[in-house]
Amino acid sequence: MLSKKDLLPKLGKYCFIYGVVIAVLTSFFFAAYPLLVIYTAPILVIFGLVVGFLNVGGKETKDFLLMIVAIIIMFSMAGSGLAYLTNIKYIGAILTNIMAFILPAGVVVALRDIYHLAAPKK
Repeated sequence: MLSKKDLLPKLGKYCFIYGVVIAVLTSFFFAAYPLLVIYTAPILVIFGLVVGFLNVGGKETKDFLLMIVAIIIMFSMAGSGLAYLTNIKYIGAILTNIMAFILPAGVVVALRDIYHLAAPKK
């Protein structure tokens, strides 16, 4: 039987894998089922929050936040400056879903890091 110490990292790992898979796979069905967004977005946000709480901490916080900023910049450029990418049938939906997944993780990690920076030092 898995202990709590072993279970939480595995939960975070599986939430990351499933979040990416759900973000990509459901993107292919948005054209046929536009209401799928109503069900997909909350799931991706929850998985993103779990990833932010369980997977990222310590030394990897700065690297994670840097990668989040890089992805946000790249995806926003793909959405505006390189608009032809979003016109390819499924690319826009994939980018939107991945952003819905990674942004909550980034917010959680950033807020936790800000809290640690602002906490009184002993």
